Amino acid sequence: MSSPVSTIAAPDLSEALAPTPPAQTSWTLEAVSEGGERVTHLYEDDCFRAHLSIYQFAARLCQGAQVLDAGSGAGYGSAYVASHGAAFVHGVDNGQAAVAFSQDHFRLPNLTFQQADLAELDRVGFALASFDVIYSSNVLEHVADVAAFLCSATALLKPEGVAIIAVPPITNDYLRAGNLANPYHLNIWSPRQWDHVLGSYFAERNYYLHCLEKPGVIMDFALTSPQPVPSEAWIFEPATLDEMATIPTLTAVFVVRRPKTAPATGPIQFIDESFTRPGHDRVVDLMGSVIAARESQMRNQLAAAHQQTQHYQQQVQQLERTLAEKEHLLSRQQDYIRRVDSGRVLRAINQFRRTFRL
Repeated sequence: MSSPVSTIAAPDLSEALAPTPPAQTSWTLEAVSEGGERVTHLYEDDCFRAHLSIYQFAARLCQGAQVLDAGSGAGYGSAYVASHGAAFVHGVDNGQAAVAFSQDHFRLPNLTFQQADLAELDRVGFALASFDVIYSSNVLEHVADVAAFLCSATALLKPEGVAIIAVPPITNDYLRAGNLANPYHLNIWSPRQWDHVLGSYFAERNYYLHCLEKPGVIMDFALTSPQPVPSEAWIFEPATLDEMATIPTLTAVFVVRRPKTAPATGPIQFIDESFTRPGHDRVVDLMGSVIAARESQMRNQLAAAHQQTQHYQQQVQQLERTLAEKEHLLSRQQDYIRRVDSGRVLRAINQFRRTFRL
């Protein structure tokens, strides 16, 4: 279902962030970005502005709210929402370095950061039905167990609360290949697949396209120096699910409400070509299992070969003993023959002498 809300433009974000001066700890872009996968205010390029614009969109729904930023990354988005009307923002991320970086750079009285697995939010200690808004942007494609996260989210969200989910829209082979090329992206899902899964946990779902309003503006996330697209170029346009699946959009944004008290259980069902691939740890485990099985097989083969070699050695030793015995017997026979032949010759000589009386 689509909301009748009008198109939302993102205002100028040049003064959006006012980070607290960091402590004496020295942070580099490489230390927190994880090869570019984590966006940070240390490098305000197109990618940063695009991500920050989603937080600006979410801030309109966070006024006076208790907010959970699920996957807070480098902390700039949580700080933006906390400084733009939210009552309190809890930033949660599974990266130890990201949480330390966020705590070091953004220190506000209504903002905290802590490390936790998004699939285990129910173990963090948050009270049930304690959040007005749960926000997660460009995070769930990294989470191996989306169902566990959504189950916790519906339990932590107030009945009248809202969840804002932003994910990559995989609507064609080109986008699928690009996401597969990113080893951090586990959920290679279309907007329809995301809607199908979210529909198991939320009764109301609205859709927004995240795109550039001005024609001819080109983004380049590979720029070596910051040349960001002006923030006012970003808009969030209400759309239908069909439009979400067909109209180009940088991000598929879902605004969902009315969390179900009895969400679906069991494994996620896929309705199209979407799929979830094993995470890095799982791949390592699988590779470890394969290597261990192969090593075990090789050890068994080596033991069998060693046993076979011992058997052959025993056979060779037995043959050598048999051959030695046969050689000894042959030597005795030859000696006997020589003796017999010698006796025959002597008897013949004696007989010859007797005959001719020599």
